[in-house]
Formats: sequence, structure tokens, C-alpha cells
Amino acid sequence: MNNQTEEQSEGFLKVKAMIRMVHRAIVTEPKRSRMEIYEEIGQIYDLGSSLVRLRYSAWLKNGDKCLVPKIKGRKKGDGKFLSDERESEVRKLITDSTPDQMKMPFALWNRQAVQELIYSRYGISLVITAVGKYLKKWGFTVQVPTIKKPGQRPPEVKAWLEKEYPEIQAQAMQEDAGIWWGSETAVQNSPNQLRGYSPRGKTPSVTGRASASIFTWYRRLATKARYVSNCIPRQLTSSDSRIS
Repeated sequence: MNNQTEEQSEGFLKVKAMIRMVHRAIVTEPKRSRMEIYEEIGQIYDLGSSLVRLRYSAWLKNGDKCLVPKIKGRKKGDGKFLSDERESEVRKLITDSTPDQMKMPFALWNRQAVQELIYSRYGISLVITAVGKYLKKWGFTVQVPTIKKPGQRPPEVKAWLEKEYPEIQAQAMQEDAGIWWGSETAVQNSPNQLRGYSPRGKTPSVTGRASASIFTWYRRLATKARYVSNCIPRQLTSSDSRIS
């Protein structure tokens, strides 16, 4: 028997040994009941007597070729909606870019966004559950993003806190002056439940935010502790730095 897998070869040898045992018993003990022979040998191979009988009958009719077990299930990769190459491409796209960069109406990658991406590129329409299975296979999880507002400059802020602010603090102490800090709390008109898929351990981020009403509270941190609260129905700008 050619072109057999290792599993098929092992199965063939096992069934062939059973058939030989049955045939030998039938030939050497012609007066013995065949059902008794089938039952006895079936117990040795943990098979029912009817199955042993069917296997033996098939062998008598078709020979050894009928003893080769069929391969069960699908081969690896059979029946996949996306080829390995396309899977790699989609995974790279949703790792390296955001939906809005691809002119799609989504802030982050969710199952619907990935579904539309796959359809637009390959014409393959996947159900949502299939998309979720692919994302899980690729190691993507649902995460809450960090929000990056336009104009933020973290390196400059860090440098200011480490170099310039200590000098301001020292000057305030010398002049017995207070230092005013402004903090703001926004009430936005967009949902807080913003989540998207991203590789495990890599937090997604979005830039900007929907319009919001801004409430600003001022705190004075100085030698003479004072607390002043004020509300402004808009976002703070540099022109508000002299509000008292």
C-alpha cells in the first residue's frame, strides 16, 4: 500500500492482523459457529462481533485495499476562509494602523470594522462570530484605549516640570506668593465605553475627542492655602492664564 500516512499504516496492520486471525479460525475450525469466532476475536480488539463480520466480508470481496482506514477530518488549512498569507496581511494592517487611517468610519478596530476590512480587500463576507475567532487566534483582545488629545507634548511637559517649575516654586516661596493650578473636568457627548481590539499587551490609542462641555476648577497651591472654584462653559486656552 503506497502513499499512506503513518496513522493509516498502523491502522491497516492492526485490521489485517484481526482478519488473519478470523480467517485462520474459520479455516481450521469449520464446524465452529462464525458468530462465536467474531465475538471472541472482537473482544480481543475491543470491537463488536457485527463489525468484525463486516470487515471480514469486505476483505473477502475486495482484498487488502478495503482495510486501509480513511483519513478523518480535514487537512490543516482546508476550509479556511482566509489563506495564511491573507491572515498575515490583515493582522499587520490592524496592528500597524487604525480604521480612520484607512478611511473607515470607526475609531478603533472592532469585529465589524475587521469584517468590513476583509470584505473590502478580498470580497469575503465573514459572519461576526468568525471574525471574533480569527481575532482570538491572532492574540487580539478587547481593550480600553488611551486618549491622545491634539497638541499634547509630553516630553516638553516633563522637561518643564523638571527644570523650570522648581525655579518658579523657589521664586514663589521667596515672594510669599501662591501658585495657581488649573484642572478641568469634561462632560462629553460621546460614550465612555470605547473599546477596540489590539494585540495582547499593546494598548490602543485614539487621537482627539468629541466636542464636550468643560468645567474648570482652580486650585491654589502656595504658602497661603486658598481654594477658588470657577466654572467656564468651554475649554481652557492660553488667554485664560490670568483669570483670578
